[in-house]
Amino acid sequence: MAIRLRGPNARQRDAAHINPERIMSITAHLDELRRRLMWAIASTLIATAGLAIVWKRLLPMVLWPWLWADVGRKAVTHPMLLTLSPTEPFLP
Repeated sequence: MAIRLRGPNARQRDAAHINPERIMSITAHLDELRRRLMWAIASTLIATAGLAIVWKRLLPMVLWPWLWADVGRKAVTHPMLLTLSPTEPFLP
């Protein structure tokens, strides 16, 4: 069973007899790239706007395992995230 490919030539049901090799010109490739970049930018902006609205409710859920682990140590009374350099969160 063959998997149908997606793309500008696969949108038409009868594209097999119009363009059997599914060859695209350079302008068709650029149009496809522009369309995909616009979708990527739009979805990133929508996700950023949505997360900017609800970040205060999401942060305690993300930090819950860290807060729960600190309860056993009793080292931190008021936990706070603090980074002193941009790479510090990624280094051990």
